[in-house]
Amino acid sequence: MGLKTKVLNTTNKNFLLQEGNAGVYRLLKTLPPKKSYIIDVDPNATYREYWCAVKDDDPKAVIFSSDDCQEYAEIRIKGNIGQVGTSQAPSYYSWDGDRRNPEEPSNKSFLRKFMQKLLLKLLSKVLWKVLGKVLVKDLF
Repeated sequence: MGLKTKVLNTTNKNFLLQEGNAGVYRLLKTLPPKKSYIIDVDPNATYREYWCAVKDDDPKAVIFSSDDCQEYAEIRIKGNIGQVGTSQAPSYYSWDGDRRNPEEPSNKSFLRKFMQKLLLKLLSKVLWKVLGKVLVKDLF
């Protein structure tokens, strides 16, 4: 069970969206302007980087990680204008996003709740056995 993160291209350029680790990337999607792609991240999997750029080997690439995907429900790729009055073309790209709702279930909170329930069940069984023996001993 993974967490889903929406990656939205808010620019007017096509972006290559690649996933990788240790400098080796695979193409996930060519993301057209104003379109999105859903990344499904397994929190237990190896750390991943997501590389978004207009072309291969682009020095203006936007990079975010699988950790960012766990923290953000939506990531928006945006163009940033350089100095005012010099050019209307983006001088570089960046990302921002919407953090996940703290009440939204995550794998960590699910695991924590599961472990708490399991521990309570085990403790209650042990407690009933101990109390049962004490009560039975007191009755006889």
